[in-house]
Amino acid sequence: MELEIQLFWYLAMQHLENCTPHNLAACVNVCKEQKIPPTSALLKELWCQLRKIPSCSLASNHFDKTIVWAEKVVNYISKSPLKIKVILYGSALYPKELYAINDPPWILYVRGENLMEVFELPWVAVVGTRLPSDSLNTEAVPICEFLVRKKLVIVSGLALGCDALAHQVAIRNHFPTVAILPTYINCIYPEKHQKLANQILEKGGLLVSEYPPLENFISRSLRLPSYNFIQRNRLIVALSKLLLVLQSSLQGGTLSTVKFAIKYRRPFCALVPSKEVISQEAIFWEANLFLVDKMKARTIGSVGEMEVYWNELIRSSFQTERQTFHWQQGGLF
Repeated sequence: MELEIQLFWYLAMQHLENCTPHNLAACVNVCKEQKIPPTSALLKELWCQLRKIPSCSLASNHFDKTIVWAEKVVNYISKSPLKIKVILYGSALYPKELYAINDPPWILYVRGENLMEVFELPWVAVVGTRLPSDSLNTEAVPICEFLVRKKLVIVSGLALGCDALAHQVAIRNHFPTVAILPTYINCIYPEKHQKLANQILEKGGLLVSEYPPLENFISRSLRLPSYNFIQRNRLIVALSKLLLVLQSSLQGGTLSTVKFAIKYRRPFCALVPSKEVISQEAIFWEANLFLVDKMKARTIGSVGEMEVYWNELIRSSFQTERQTFHWQQGGLF
């Protein structure tokens, strides 16, 4: 019950304008110290605390609607057969890498039975175009299989093309993979990847989203703004130790994902096949060549080169220590 109440606080308070998880963390501590009962009065007290911050605001008529909505979300999660787990900002399970970004999610919603085990393994982001060339399987599958052999969790976005290929390699090799969703945790996008999502869960992987479940949505009519995909890509990069670009043209969204790698100081590399392959499919590899030539991405042309690069990263201790927080225990139910 305590964790459900904490989730309720987070859901309601994140609607305050300009309110951040850091603000809420401070207010939760204040209320705990004052031993305020876990009722709606607690939320109102938290609201009053946050309203003291000049930049935060919430119209009174929106406040009641927010409370009703938060209650519905908590009730849905507690009764849902999807077994949705919740990780709150500041909790022991909240990924420490996310504290270092400027817009960390308030809440992570997770589906999957092996959360603890998967979170303990290093993650590698694998991204690329939704419309790959005919040669991509030949070029990319051995690289992804190497990642699996090294017990590196492939993280991608469950999209068509490169994302699906990377997830499927892990599934075929009976190793967990993580899909970061651009929409509600109870909605698979694109809809045709429902089977793939189920396979990810069956093989011990995870589905992760920063968006709470939505009741009674119609998936076929779902239209997502580009913002959702950009936000998803930021999480894919932030949660990973390395970004690998399989294939992309210059018009794809891959370059925006690389920008997050630069912003978050994550190393990144790009798959570059033989000159013969490039000459036949030049447009498909434009972004990869651009990343190598102009943005100093590491060239990966074979499994051997991928192994050398990974070993170099390990020797250079590229895993940066992140700030940790201990103000709250738990955060998962």
